[in-house]
Amino acid sequence: DADYMLSLGGSSALWQLNSPGKSGCMFFLSDNEKFLIKTMRKTEIKTLIDLLPLYYRHIEAFPQCLITRFFGVHGVKNVHGRTVRFVVMSNLFNTDLKMHRKFDLKGSTDGRTVGPHDPWDSKIILKDLDLDIRIALDPKDYQMVVRQVEADAAILHKMGVMDYSL
Repeated sequence: DADYMLSLGGSSALWQLNSPGKSGCMFFLSDNEKFLIKTMRKTEIKTLIDLLPLYYRHIEAFPQCLITRFFGVHGVKNVHGRTVRFVVMSNLFNTDLKMHRKFDLKGSTDGRTVGPHDPWDSKIILKDLDLDIRIALDPKDYQMVVRQVEADAAILHKMGVMDYSL
C-alpha cells in the first residue's frame, strides 16, 4: 500500500525510541507515527515467518484481535555489508485520543516497574506494577474483552509464544 511505502521509504525519517528492549533490539517510529519498527535477530525473523500462516488465520477469524498487526518483515544491508532485519507493525499509540499514560503489560511482576518517575510525563511507558488504577467496563464489554484475550492467549500458546506485551 502507498501509505506503507511512503511512511518507511523515500525522504521520510525514522525516529529512534529511547531505550532498546531487553533483547537489545532497537525500536523506531515511522515519521507519521503509524508504524513501529523493531530490529530482530535472524532466528527471531525465521520464527515469525514460520508462525505467520497461523497468525493470519487468527486475525481473519477474530477481527477484534488484540495482538499487534504485522505489516512487513524486511532485511537491508547497511554500509558495512551487515544485514539488519526488522519487522514493521502497527503503532498502537497512534491515535487521536489524548493518552496521559502508556503501559507495556506482560502479565508478570518480575522487574515490571519503571521505578521512580514523573507521574505526569506521558512519554514514559509504564509497566505492570505501575498500573495503579482499575478500568471500569460494562458487563457486555467486559465479556467481549475477556473472550478476545482468551482467544488471543490460546493462539499465542499454540504458537509457543511465551513473552508477549499486551
